[in-house]
Amino acid sequence: MRIDDKIPIKEFPNRKLGRFSLSWYSPQELGKPANKLRTSTGKQPKEGRTIAVDPKVIPYGSIIYIQDYGYFIAEDCGGAIKQNRIDIYTNSHSYAIQQGKKVANVWILGKI
Repeated sequence: MRIDDKIPIKEFPNRKLGRFSLSWYSPQELGKPANKLRTSTGKQPKEGRTIAVDPKVIPYGSIIYIQDYGYFIAEDCGGAIKQNRIDIYTNSHSYAIQQGKKVANVWILGKI
């Protein structure tokens, strides 16, 4: 398995960070069209890749595995994202609302 077809997952040791609260965000919540959005790290957010984290807990550029949801890259943050909380980017506002709030185990796999 690979992240962005560049980095073999097996190159990184798994380290469990614990249980995190999850929520989802979309361009509609941010008030901009998807093609005009930029993350805190200057990247365009991408569904299935981008998560917002507290960079004091999970450094930017970290490859993260969220149990039951998959692999992501920490490349954004938000005012409400503190401590053990993660916001997962999606293109769909209805999907973000449908997901609501969840809790899952989180592992850090390394850094890109």
